[in-house]
Amino acid sequence: TARRRTTCRIARPASASQQRPPPQRRALAPEAIPFLDDPAQERIRTAYLPALASKALAISSLGHYGWPTQRVDEAAARKEALEACNAALKRVNPNPPASANCMIYAIGNDVAWTLRPPQMPPRPWVAASRPTPAIKLDPAKIPLIPADMRTATANGYLPGASPKALAIGRGGVSLRTWSRSSDLAAMRNALEGCGFLAQRPCFIYALGDEVVVRVPESVRIVACWRATTWSACPTPTASASKRPMYPTPTGGRW
Repeated sequence: TARRRTTCRIARPASASQQRPPPQRRALAPEAIPFLDDPAQERIRTAYLPALASKALAISSLGHYGWPTQRVDEAAARKEALEACNAALKRVNPNPPASANCMIYAIGNDVAWTLRPPQMPPRPWVAASRPTPAIKLDPAKIPLIPADMRTATANGYLPGASPKALAIGRGGVSLRTWSRSSDLAAMRNALEGCGFLAQRPCFIYALGDEVVVRVPESVRIVACWRATTWSACPTPTASASKRPMYPTPTGGRW
């Protein structure tokens, strides 16, 4: 009877040039954490960074956060960080959208967040001069966003404490922040949250209770572009009933 010969090959280990280098760890820098207000970033600097391991930090795109310290292992720290963050989120919004669910941002003092950072527009985010006379924010007149977001603006943003800001992006995406430490922090958090959802830069539509961009009133707005992407705008149609909105931080109406 003929015998079958079996040949085995032993894989050689990849050379140093073929091996993928391990991902580089990034040290946690509180001032670079998106979505969080300045006092929250400072609290992480003074309380979280020096705390003992095992620990983890979770954040939400709506500005909530939570962390445990001195846990038995990394898995327990992750679990409790998410629970603490989501509990903080649901105290303010009992039914948050899925996009607001908390995410692990750091393990120990190293960044563990692997998502793309929010896309931000260049500064200045608003012009030094405001529209004259001032345009009061009317949720019913906010362009581009759906009806439920206008309702959320009327019920949440308008009564919310200043400093506050409202950002709008492509596809009807919007985000509102209030009770921030400064106008700059309110705008930064609104743009970060909106840019995270839209995956492209947004613009500040309102600061406080005033509209800070030029808004056409004689035509219906159907889309928006930043001036830096003007060449990508479609050719306007002959219809006089609608017009793309080109947000520019200057005053006035047309």
